[in-house]
Amino acid sequence: MKNGAVIATGLFTVGLGWVSVAAGQTSPPKSWRAACAAEQVETRATRPNFSSATDTTLCGVVEADYGWARQWPGAGIHQNFLSSALRFGIAPRMDFRWGSDNHISQRAGGVTLQGSGDNWLGVRYRFFDQKKNFPALGFSYTIKVPTANPAKGAGSGLVDHALALLVSKDFGKYHCDFNAVGSLTGDQGGLAKSTVLALAVFHPVVRRLTALAEVRGGSQPNGSRFASGLGGLSYAVNRRFVLDTSFEPGLTSNTLRSRLQVGVTYALGNLYSGLVAK
Repeated sequence: MKNGAVIATGLFTVGLGWVSVAAGQTSPPKSWRAACAAEQVETRATRPNFSSATDTTLCGVVEADYGWARQWPGAGIHQNFLSSALRFGIAPRMDFRWGSDNHISQRAGGVTLQGSGDNWLGVRYRFFDQKKNFPALGFSYTIKVPTANPAKGAGSGLVDHALALLVSKDFGKYHCDFNAVGSLTGDQGGLAKSTVLALAVFHPVVRRLTALAEVRGGSQPNGSRFASGLGGLSYAVNRRFVLDTSFEPGLTSNTLRSRLQVGVTYALGNLYSGLVAK
């Protein structure tokens, strides 16, 4: 799909345009005003772990993240990824995400292949807030736009879908995110099913520095089982700017041998600030 990147860009632009037009025609409900008119723009970083939290991007806020990763699948192969994502807080409990692997390079047997990766469009919604004895609940839906070139080992060239149940809960200074993800992966014979369970635990180390650990596992489209672990750190330079790094060793023979990544998340601003001030 050679024009996939253009299509993904168009979908994101049209989506933001539709939201802006709709917001311009009708004043947001009063319940939005307190959430969207906050003077302090703040990021809700989603890197570097796999699990998604039920906390969505703040209403009206646009945030971006960028990352570099190197992974070793095994058999003497190593891969480099440059990725980015934009998220927009559509409403106090809902956000929209556009993510992309902007550049992928793979070296194996003395040969290097390079190209662009796939694009992902998704929405996340929190339908229940955390209570004293009950976790916050939400869900997300993501569709893959197959913009990568399979001939370069960068993707399947087929559309994928993923639906996830999101669960978040604080236990003292510990924060936990649990995800149950069901995927329909594009296959030449139709769609292949897979499931992943993931649990991430966060704990502050010192002021602004947070440590995280994650375990995940499940079934793959080919029917095999896998398990993986991840350890990382994130550092909040300020409310809008967060740095992160992580290392992920594969725990089973049919997953990645290891993966190292670093990245940054930045809250760009609030698109709704002018509207809700009226």
